[in-house]
Amino acid sequence: MIRSNDLLARMALELGGNTGAAISRYAGVPVSPSTILRVVKRLDIQPKKLTSGVIGVDDWAFKKGKTYGTVIVDLAKKEVVDLLPDRESATLSEWLKQHPEIKTVSRDRYGPYALGIKTGAPDASQVADRFHLLMNLGNATKRIFQSKGKELREAFTLYNQPKNKPAKTESAVQNMLQITEDILTTANISIDKLHKFEKVKDLYSKGSSIRQIAKTVKLTRTTVRKYTMMEKLVKRQAHTTTNLDAFIGFLMQEENRVKTYRELHKTTVEMGFNGKYTQFCNKMNELKNTQPALRPKSTGPILVKTWSPTRLSLML
Repeated sequence: MIRSNDLLARMALELGGNTGAAISRYAGVPVSPSTILRVVKRLDIQPKKLTSGVIGVDDWAFKKGKTYGTVIVDLAKKEVVDLLPDRESATLSEWLKQHPEIKTVSRDRYGPYALGIKTGAPDASQVADRFHLLMNLGNATKRIFQSKGKELREAFTLYNQPKNKPAKTESAVQNMLQITEDILTTANISIDKLHKFEKVKDLYSKGSSIRQIAKTVKLTRTTVRKYTMMEKLVKRQAHTTTNLDAFIGFLMQEENRVKTYRELHKTTVEMGFNGKYTQFCNKMNELKNTQPALRPKSTGPILVKTWSPTRLSLML
């Protein structure tokens, strides 16, 4: 009985009510979600008296939109330390006074938290959390991109005409073009993957062996070896075969040159095309570069495809 309770308690803390109840059937002790929650409520969990000294403070919802409390997280150990019943500065201040080891507190812009930290731990450093740092960075880069509208358009003009030799431009335009090209190259690559790539390049330049780097960065030796030979990390393109080649003759007909991709995709699907709309668009863009007959007749100046300052700041 005691072993079953211990097992249920571990499952309850790791999985919660519904998932814990579902898994309990496979463990041989089937119980309901309500029982899982009762097991949690009976646990005697003592609050930790000491922390690493680096904590994060944020709110959490008893009932979203109505009742909130405060969660204290040990950022070094990456675990919840305590839950406070409200978001009042006095409550947080009293908790901090009982933990003199606190040296750094990460928080959001909520005023009572700032006051509570100031009165409860006056010697502790207050820092902005990662989310708000990224939000501030996004707002700043968005303002920069908005102020460089002319340079951005010139940069996109050069980017959309890679075969033409760029004319001499101001250094600001060249810098913006390089930034845009870097954004295009690394778009949709995870931050973690970029960090590991840079770490591999750094360790390799310092003379570390492939085996040592793989163990440090937690990658396979094959991946590490590939990274050492790459100058820049690019997104891997998916190679999915479609039967679009069978419809090239149809797509090159004169009447289809004025139709939209959506219209052409719908027609080719009815004719037996087995790919998705995005695959169709990608393939059509490739064909337009190699098949002049697929290009629509020019009716005026070429429109330069650009991205908005908001999109650029989010990607950056």
